[in-house]
Amino acid sequence: MHKDLILFWWIALFIKIIVATFLPLFNDEAYYWIWSHHLQLSYYDHPPFIAWLYYLGQPFENFYNLVRLPAIILGHCSLWIWLIIAKDIIDKKYLTWFLVLSLFMPFIGPASLIATPDLPLLFFWPLSLLFILKISKGQAPWYYYSLLGLSLGLGFCSKYTMVLTAPIFFAAGYMTGIKKFMQNFRNAMNLTLFFILGSLPVFWWNFMNEFASFRFQVNHGIGAKNWNPEWTLTYLIAQMLIVTPLIIFYALKTQQKQTSVKLIKWAAWVPLCFFLFTSFKGRVEANWPIMAHPAVLLLAFTYKEVSILKLKWLLFFWMSLFASIYIHFFFNYLPIEKLAEYKLYKPIEKVVDNYHPLYARTFQMASQMSFQTKKFIYKLKGMNRIDFFDHLEGSQPTQRVFYVAVTNDDRLPEEWQLIGYKITETIKIDKQFEIWKVEK
Repeated sequence: MHKDLILFWWIALFIKIIVATFLPLFNDEAYYWIWSHHLQLSYYDHPPFIAWLYYLGQPFENFYNLVRLPAIILGHCSLWIWLIIAKDIIDKKYLTWFLVLSLFMPFIGPASLIATPDLPLLFFWPLSLLFILKISKGQAPWYYYSLLGLSLGLGFCSKYTMVLTAPIFFAAGYMTGIKKFMQNFRNAMNLTLFFILGSLPVFWWNFMNEFASFRFQVNHGIGAKNWNPEWTLTYLIAQMLIVTPLIIFYALKTQQKQTSVKLIKWAAWVPLCFFLFTSFKGRVEANWPIMAHPAVLLLAFTYKEVSILKLKWLLFFWMSLFASIYIHFFFNYLPIEKLAEYKLYKPIEKVVDNYHPLYARTFQMASQMSFQTKKFIYKLKGMNRIDFFDHLEGSQPTQRVFYVAVTNDDRLPEEWQLIGYKITETIKIDKQFEIWKVEK
């Protein structure tokens, strides 16, 4: 790798860390931070790797939002892996452009400043792909199979969508020939053993908890009984806007036939097609096929007639979009509700010390208030959808009197009413929030 490209990668990491330090911590991030203070083998909502990263970031949790640091570093390392893959596939003169566009492509660039389960997934997905590509060339050393298995397992501990590497793996075996791909039985055993070791925390936790997390994710993604055309339409529009028609056009036009490019095509189109299919069974979040985006971008650079001028204009658009959103956090001029979620609970945070014990209505409220006040505030068990908090003893009051931060249309869960609790006082906080005094 050229030393200028290496230097640029390091400079980009340094800038990312500074930018992420002053970017507000969003509600989901605060939720994963809560997980890191309640370490488990896995969790109801997601696998555990993001909690492990926040655990490593705990020494920095009182310095602005630098608790994200380990996740930011891991996410940025994924770009280095893609560069290693890219240098054998695209012209060397395009490597810098591939890196620069990756840094500003919405979900693999700016969104990687937000520490969610997507970041470890974005690392282990290309790492697994790299080992598959190396093995498919033949005569790979035995430890490549061990590292591939471990990468697949840890990827599964990052996000369940890592399972979509399976079609790529089998495609590589088919293209190369399964005997040539695996070489011998020992390699197959090494791969299997290290996959089991890497993914064991997730499988063991689910086994001990009636596969609650697996069932939750299946119902969350494909649990709908009737198709809503809006799901598919919004999915297609979202991916078109995020990846852009230009990148998709170039990626589809590539004519290269070597095995490595064919496998990159699998890495690009399998996730996008899979979630297109699931959009007929439920709403698909725009970030779910995120691991496909770098592969689509890489495919675009394999097209012989790719226009760098047009890509420069696209880069300018992405940079302008990112700058306008980031500056918003300091001047508050964009009417986008999602960007203001981190400060939604400020009115309640101001009075936290006046009510004890205080519980929250949602995991978002409980997590954000806990991070901002550095005092653990639990969600009241039974309020809103089931989540991680519902499985904690701290979410089950034992006192005769407790308080709950709620909105105007909330109701006390029936399970608390059945054992004699009732709302005895309602304290108005602002137009949206109030605090109940609940007594037995």
